[in-house]
Amino acid sequence: MNFSTIADEFEELLLQSARNGDDAMVRELLQAKKEKRLIWMLIAKAGANVNVVNEAGDTPLHKAAFTGREALVIMLLKYKADVSTINGEGLTPRQAALVKEVRDLIEGAEKTEIKQKEEQFLHATREGNFDLVNSLLKDPHPPNINCYDANGNTALHCCAYRDQKEIAVVLLQNGINSTLRNNQGQTALQLATTIKMRQLLDVQPIKKLVRHVARFEGPLMKRSRFLGWQNVWAVLERGVLTYFKTRADACSGVKRKGYKHLDDATAFALTLEPNVIVIHFNDNTMHRLSLPQSHDEFGVGLQKWLNALREHIDYSTYYMNQGLDVASSDEEEEHDVLPLGSMQDALKTAQAHEQLLKNEITALSLAIPEDNSKSIHKRLRVITEAAQAMMTSLNHCMTIFTQQEEVRLLQLKNEQEKCRVLQHSLHVLAKEHHELEQSMATSPFHTPKSRSARSPRFYDTSDDEFYDAFDEPEDEAEEVK
Repeated sequence: MNFSTIADEFEELLLQSARNGDDAMVRELLQAKKEKRLIWMLIAKAGANVNVVNEAGDTPLHKAAFTGREALVIMLLKYKADVSTINGEGLTPRQAALVKEVRDLIEGAEKTEIKQKEEQFLHATREGNFDLVNSLLKDPHPPNINCYDANGNTALHCCAYRDQKEIAVVLLQNGINSTLRNNQGQTALQLATTIKMRQLLDVQPIKKLVRHVARFEGPLMKRSRFLGWQNVWAVLERGVLTYFKTRADACSGVKRKGYKHLDDATAFALTLEPNVIVIHFNDNTMHRLSLPQSHDEFGVGLQKWLNALREHIDYSTYYMNQGLDVASSDEEEEHDVLPLGSMQDALKTAQAHEQLLKNEITALSLAIPEDNSKSIHKRLRVITEAAQAMMTSLNHCMTIFTQQEEVRLLQLKNEQEKCRVLQHSLHVLAKEHHELEQSMATSPFHTPKSRSARSPRFYDTSDDEFYDAFDEPEDEAEEVK
């Protein structure tokens, strides 16, 4: 859009507003021209995407907030600019703002958006809008499932007194707290109006246990057969390894150069080539990745990438293989629900490393004669102290693993309880459906199609009762003659 076009649109809109007597629009146009924000105003009114993202992942609201242009921020918020978008640096527009007034302005918009979403969520539960409730819960920024209205009623309270059983099941599955009380001190169970709803709510809901793996990304060099080593930005997310050219492309999700699923893959480092990682995929393909030397001076970066790759491999393998062994026993099913990488296996591995370290220290101590120089003994003493410190840290890690194993067992019991809750809920719904079918079958107004097709209906009426409305009666015909 060039300046002449902007000027023409400005004049046309100004004339139209003046012709229609729209004083507010005329004042807004003149004020926008005075404050030199006319271009933004016309672009927004033309229906442009106010949430467009540049190469750095910034939206117009990020830029306006960073530069402290309060009037521009107000206009973008007026045209529904997204306040929760994260840029390439992981910052929202509020976090990118440097001026306190702008930051407070965006924070107010965030609170307003959260409040509106919660009100929409509660209204949908009252009206029984199942699709909208499900969509809001699956939104990237879902409302607080335990939010409440002016009376202190949560969404589960609303389902209880409106008898919305299907939505109540979804809320329980998503971990809503059924023990919360409203302003009158009542739980959702106490507000239930039907027996079936009481049966549905008379259980202890447990939030389902969802396994997550952290996103990991960074610069790497990928070797190509023809082009050699090339710089890429690699992203590990939900068991998928994706390559982008730049970090900005990775933030926006565009210009993807390739991706591979990591289920049943293996990743290891080469001993002969420093900073090189080899990944073998389940389709017999292989990728060779290397870390830039500036990013890995002491091998920490290489180990972090290996750990992240193995975590995502375990994650992808678990979910790809989940549910395939249907005929397994209860004991096998219990092992199937172990988290990523069994804690018990990790504990055994740590104990083995600890024992090997002890053996190596003992052997090293015996291998050095007593009459060696003091420098060797000093170096040995330093190595021994460092090894002992590492063993202390390792013991602490094993203690954490043990505690995590106890927590995992408790979470497994909670998961089983959640399954019991859902089974009970489905049983209640199935029973209600069966009763509805029975009532429909015994209704006097219900006529099965098969019966009506086989048995014609007969009526106790005489053919004399039916005559043509346009025919004259016989008596009247005789009188006419």
